[in-house]
Amino acid sequence: MTLITPDFPPQKGGIQRILHELSLLFSPVVITLRSPGWKEFDLSSGIKTVRIPKIPSLPRKLHLPLFLVYSFPHRSELTIAGHILTAPCGWMLKKLYGIPYIIYTYALEIMDKRYKKIFSFLMRHADRIIALSEYPKQYMVRELGVDERKIEKVYPPVDVKRFNPGVDGRKIREKYGLSGKLVLTTIARMDARQGHKGQDVVIELMPEIIKKFPDALYLLVGDGDDRPRLESLAENLGVRKHVVFTGFIPHEEIHEVMAATDVYIMLSREIKREKTVAVEGFGIVYAEASACGKPVIGSKKGGAREPIIHGKTGLLVDPEDKKEVLSAIFTLLENERLREKMGREGRKRAEREFSREVYKERLEKIFESVLHEGSRPYRN
Repeated sequence: MTLITPDFPPQKGGIQRILHELSLLFSPVVITLRSPGWKEFDLSSGIKTVRIPKIPSLPRKLHLPLFLVYSFPHRSELTIAGHILTAPCGWMLKKLYGIPYIIYTYALEIMDKRYKKIFSFLMRHADRIIALSEYPKQYMVRELGVDERKIEKVYPPVDVKRFNPGVDGRKIREKYGLSGKLVLTTIARMDARQGHKGQDVVIELMPEIIKKFPDALYLLVGDGDDRPRLESLAENLGVRKHVVFTGFIPHEEIHEVMAATDVYIMLSREIKREKTVAVEGFGIVYAEASACGKPVIGSKKGGAREPIIHGKTGLLVDPEDKKEVLSAIFTLLENERLREKMGREGRKRAEREFSREVYKERLEKIFESVLHEGSRPYRN
């Protein structure tokens, strides 16, 4: 098996975590870009990784010729394009050697209208496509003309052993002054270009929240070029003391952040632009919060609906409707028993649908099915 992707650790992000998990479970040869810290990571990872030199002045998509060059000597019985940018490698290997290929999709990366025809071509020739949720799946069917039968929905995995209700959050509460407070938390990049994570919506509601809950705090985990705007917003609204910016926290510590949280909230919007759409494909952090036994408030937009069962593991709201958002926040902050009940249900669902074991079993069936069908016998 060969995994070809521009996104892989030590880079940070949801896609990177998903593909790292896949690599740990299935031991493919990973062809990816060099990134800061790659040597140290590769020495300790135990993953067979082939690194392509990254030319700093060159956009990722223009590294495709290098991906193609490196993919030929490392071809195997199955190619996985971990990103639509590397799907041409899968198509070329299938064309020349009859090697089947799978495309892993998320949401944002396949919604660039400039490349609609190319994406459609690559997906229609793929043997399978993996989608994180129903949202990107239906987009591919509706907008790209992909046969729904070849799209497999696979939820991203959560380490339910590390993310669990028994984690001690005291260290995080003490470090950021959260002790004795009601804590709302968002863990997300602060990206001015995409701007769809919705941290600003919660900040704008903080004056009303602290009127009813004077001990409420909003914990924002993450960093990015939108942070100065968000900090200024909190300052201008007079709620800066109730909004805590932690900066980047390694994913290895996020389970402790969840343990220090009362309600996890992320109000991802669907922002449509002329050429692209910014939207949540799934939102693995919702599932991580549920695994820790925390109630969640999420968005009705995009794929963020699927990690949450409305009224059971959390509440779904329209992020553009501030009254609806505020009502959901008040409902959970004022009712500890409801928070605990939703947390218990979220934990059950995480074990049942989001665990590594479920993820591995699902992918194994897909890989075996594709290899069984085959295109032509693989010739080395």
